[in-house]
Amino acid sequence: MQIKAMGDSAEILLYDEIGESFFGGYSAKDFATELASVGNVSEIHLRINSPGGSVFDGFAMYNTLKRHPARVVVDIDGMALSIASVIAMAGDEIRMAENAQMMIHNPYTVVAGTSKDMRDTADILDSLKDGILSSYANHSNLNNDALSAAMDAETWYNAEEAIAAGLAHSEVKGLKIAAHFDLSDLKNGYTLDKARNLNLVFDEEEPQVDKIEDLDNYETIDVTVNGEDIIEIPACKKALGVLDGLDRELKFQKAKAKLI
Repeated sequence: MQIKAMGDSAEILLYDEIGESFFGGYSAKDFATELASVGNVSEIHLRINSPGGSVFDGFAMYNTLKRHPARVVVDIDGMALSIASVIAMAGDEIRMAENAQMMIHNPYTVVAGTSKDMRDTADILDSLKDGILSSYANHSNLNNDALSAAMDAETWYNAEEAIAAGLAHSEVKGLKIAAHFDLSDLKNGYTLDKARNLNLVFDEEEPQVDKIEDLDNYETIDVTVNGEDIIEIPACKKALGVLDGLDRELKFQKAKAKLI
């Protein structure tokens, strides 16, 4: 992420996963620290191209922007998915490139333990959903029931659809997507259900890869589910971070991929 001051305004490039992880990402603490470093500005331009990430870091970034006295203008340059779409709601003006995408869905996590642990975690997820819902409701012309149903269904919006739902104000023509992540494995109907079953196995004829750093020895990996090719991605640690950010249940030790 980059923050730079330009006279009495500041530009923030949020082109990363929300929250720090093994694969990188950007924390709410660093976000707040760097925003404070630009001093008093009257306008903040936030440009987003993010697959989402940590709900709590996202809430903190959203609240940091809402507390700031400056007018906040949000441009969704490529994607604002999951918690990144919530951060976008901090904008006084929200604009989407004509080829950009926004996605809203329910929060999810991984938990192990007793039946009480499971029920307690479900209550926490319901509470998190309420917080996310309220952020959308501050902008959207949809009622809470409609927004909740859209989150349940994991709904994707292009610029025109987001404007119709009241989640964006205007469409910006002629921008190219600043694509840092390949999302061809996250289409409607082909997301978490299949992602949860993703096992990373290396082709039997290829040497076993024991360390994530070893992926840098290969140019690409072909990710498969039950023998069906899903997506070819660069064989680098950052690329695996895409999958990790989309489904937290994916772990490298359980990942299966066919090296090519």
